[in-house]
Amino acid sequence: MPGRKAPVCGEMVELQACPLLYLPVCGTDGNTYASECQLCKTNPTEELNIHLLDQHAKSDHPAAA
Repeated sequence: MPGRKAPVCGEMVELQACPLLYLPVCGTDGNTYASECQLCKTNPTEELNIHLLDQHAKSDHPAAA
């Protein structure tokens, strides 16, 4: 689907905590996450399948308004 992509989680889901880097990403669930790692940690915890919203489509993101 255009405008979204699967996060590249890899080993991030096995981390106890994500690095304290603020690199915000928009999720297809309408939330903005502090980093892709935070989004990756949320997916299995909440049993969700959140994708990254393409940065070019960010203007369509509810949090961007």
